[in-house]
Amino acid sequence: MLINKLPEIYRIRLTMPFKLNHINCYAIKGINGWGIIDTGLNTSYNKVTWQMFMKEHRIIKGEVRGIFITHHHRDHFGLAGWLQQITGAPVYVSPEEVDSINCTIQNSGQYVKAVAETYKKHGAPPDLVALLSAEISQMIEYNDCLPKVSFVENGDIVRLGQDNFKVLLTPGHSDGHISFYNEQQGILFTGDHLLPEIVTSICLWPGAHPDPLNDYLNSLQVIKDLYCPILLPAHGNLFTNMTERIEQLKNHHTKMLNAIIKFAGEGISVYEMCNRIFGQRVSLSRIRFALLEILACSMFLVYRGKLGVNEVDGISTFFQT
Repeated sequence: MLINKLPEIYRIRLTMPFKLNHINCYAIKGINGWGIIDTGLNTSYNKVTWQMFMKEHRIIKGEVRGIFITHHHRDHFGLAGWLQQITGAPVYVSPEEVDSINCTIQNSGQYVKAVAETYKKHGAPPDLVALLSAEISQMIEYNDCLPKVSFVENGDIVRLGQDNFKVLLTPGHSDGHISFYNEQQGILFTGDHLLPEIVTSICLWPGAHPDPLNDYLNSLQVIKDLYCPILLPAHGNLFTNMTERIEQLKNHHTKMLNAIIKFAGEGISVYEMCNRIFGQRVSLSRIRFALLEILACSMFLVYRGKLGVNEVDGISTFFQT
């Protein structure tokens, strides 16, 4: 779908078998070739969708100049290796994202065990830990072969189609998340950093940076003063109200932090906190993220002296200081 004429930007909306049922990938056309942002999950349907797009636009091997990955999550990175094979294009990620690729994809079995231990440590009952571990294990199939990656760093200028875009390091959702900004056109490819309707998930995953919520809030500050009349997200539609959306997200996180302080009292586990905030009728997929979102918020408050943390019989509890 053509969503912008100059530069010529196409949105390739790919399917996902979850409540969040799509991801937007982008192809930017130039005189000397194409640039691609994100790739989608490894499914046969998504492969066919890419092949149809390339056939429609008569894109042959060698005409894609670069495949740029906002971050390592499978809906963004899953087909990177396959697309590299069929296009011959280099795949670019930030250096900060390489550890996450190695941890979550190349050593996925160990990673699933580490996530399970995190859930257990923060109060999730054994039957729920088993269900969550099984669901995370199923995600492994959504990565095809791994690509050979090259690096783009914060502040680098990359060519997407005919235009130059600045690489912006916007961590929080992942340690090495990057966005792409063209100042002249006012275009920002936001990845998962800024979405028009849903709140970006900020989780504390094993092996990741210990204070992702602080990273995220700082990253919102990085983009808040940019000239951005065109915001192109990984989920949802093109939007324009960046300043308003950033304020909405900051207010959301302030309310969440205040709720956690209120419920912490003399001591409560992340699992108990999650039940109080979200209720017990939460889908398995949602609780998989919700537990680690509450953990990220709780540790944000610990680092700022608002909460303390104890461990009793292997279960961590957070309390008001």
